[in-house]
Amino acid sequence: MSDIKNDISDRERAALTSHIFEMNYLSGYYGQLIGATVVGIKMNIEENPYPADPLYAEVWPLIIFEKNGQEYRCEISRDEEGNGPGFMFGLNQTTNSPDFMDAVHKFNKPELLELINKLKQRVDEDPWKDK
Repeated sequence: MSDIKNDISDRERAALTSHIFEMNYLSGYYGQLIGATVVGIKMNIEENPYPADPLYAEVWPLIIFEKNGQEYRCEISRDEEGNGPGFMFGLNQTTNSPDFMDAVHKFNKPELLELINKLKQRVDEDPWKDK
């Protein structure tokens, strides 16, 4: 390592070291899943804190991994503080079929609630398999 400290500004040094610390932390954090197997997924709906607004809902994706006999239930959030559900990039894109969307639009309230409960259940295999 060089003893030269004036080759970059203090601000740039602080930014670079911050990036290094964050990348090292996240590599170790997510690295725990290397060799793990996805054994299920689940969707959770956050309870509505605004009863006057029935449209308010946040769907939280949960991926269930197993490694060396230990289960990891990993919820995907927009940040480390859990300030809302997030999205994980890098998987193949999927869509809701037009037939599914048409059917859902015709459901009554009990049918909609039943479907929500089904979607909240743990999924142990690819839901898009054979489609």
